[in-house]
Amino acid sequence: MRTIEIDDQVYRWLESLAAPFVDTPNSVLRTVAGFESETTGEVVLRRPSKMCKGPLVTPQTAFREPILRVLAKLGHTGERSQVLHKVGKMVRGQLVPSDCSKDSAGVARWQAAVVREAYTMRAEGLLDCKRAGKTETWRLTMDGVGMTYGM
Repeated sequence: MRTIEIDDQVYRWLESLAAPFVDTPNSVLRTVAGFESETTGEVVLRRPSKMCKGPLVTPQTAFREPILRVLAKLGHTGERSQVLHKVGKMVRGQLVPSDCSKDSAGVARWQAAVVREAYTMRAEGLLDCKRAGKTETWRLTMDGVGMTYGM
């Protein structure tokens, strides 16, 4: 960690972006820059200030319904690359410019968010992810299929 000096006006601006009892000056700057969180590895997705309009990136959770819809249309199972492609087509008009920027691994941020959401869904028992060689297949569990009713 390094120490930097900032004037009072810049400090008040940082304070206006911070979530009380959650953010540090470093976490606010990481959010504004679109960097991943040091602790979770996920991009921080809140937008607490009136000064900044719109989200930095589309929240990871916003991709859950498109994933469910795409897998439902595919018969509840699809290859990861196929699901990513179809989700991308579905959300194209809803993405913000920074969603299309690449992360440190060279992956579009929206695609990384889709994958993280799929793994969150797996942890919640909604999705199974199976890998065979270089191919990964996503399959809705019975609970996941249940979430698609009424969509």
